[in-house]
Amino acid sequence: MDHTRTRTSVRTYNPNVRVANWNEELCMEEDMLKDFLGKQENGTLLIQRTQALNQVLLAKTELSTGKEIKFGDTVMVVNPGREGLKPDGDKQMENLPRKLLEGRQCSSISLNVDTWPEGGFETLVKSVINLTGSCNTESSCNRNTFQIVRVNQNSGENNESLCYGDQFAFRSTLDNNLYIFSDRIRLGGMSSSKSGNSSLELVPLTENSHGAIPYGAEWTIESFDPNLRMEHEGLPVNRNEPIIIKHCATGQCLGAIEKGTVRTPFGRENELGVRTYYNSHKAEMDNNYWFLK
Repeated sequence: MDHTRTRTSVRTYNPNVRVANWNEELCMEEDMLKDFLGKQENGTLLIQRTQALNQVLLAKTELSTGKEIKFGDTVMVVNPGREGLKPDGDKQMENLPRKLLEGRQCSSISLNVDTWPEGGFETLVKSVINLTGSCNTESSCNRNTFQIVRVNQNSGENNESLCYGDQFAFRSTLDNNLYIFSDRIRLGGMSSSKSGNSSLELVPLTENSHGAIPYGAEWTIESFDPNLRMEHEGLPVNRNEPIIIKHCATGQCLGAIEKGTVRTPFGRENELGVRTYYNSHKAEMDNNYWFLK
């Protein structure tokens, strides 16, 4: 008998016969499809969450107009940045401090949300949101616009001018319950900012506050020129005018952290905090200069 011919004529398997762990693979594929359809129905797919986040944060807002800033106005809070000096081959210029040579981009206070939360918008507005300095200083949206509100809601009308020395709060246009907040770092406490400074956050009012704005969310405005602060006290604050924004609770000034950047879904942005930068004349530096747009 020809054994070689016998082996070649017998088919050891059929293409329609499944081998190995075929049943497990089918079950895994079915489970993945069910999981995908379930997330799609609930709107929790990554692409759906990203779209929802962009639709909410990047929704257009209208800035208030007029020369003077008034209570109830919607504004952008912008740091003018620093252009930086160019040595152009001058050796003496090259010996200047590095921070003067590097410069810093113009930035506006903006919400930094990494991902859309599972609970949607209701969960978002009840959580603490970090704030960073975005390079977008031209287009106003929910992410970078805030409303000037009184600390004591019953003390006056909204159309009254904001004056130097008045205490006020920044309320986000995203929700009426969110305020820009900062607090001093307690002994043994940890700061959420990379630089170790008092971080800047957007916090919701708690149910126990009964609508009262916390002291850590109260601010006041001073003239950027130390020699004119007494003269400016009580005068209206003008739009697009350089100012110093002082935090009432810590006595420090709102500032763009030097060499501090944060990775966000919108790219690298400046880190913000409550810290006063002084020059050799004991005057605030441009890190603490702001204007209300």
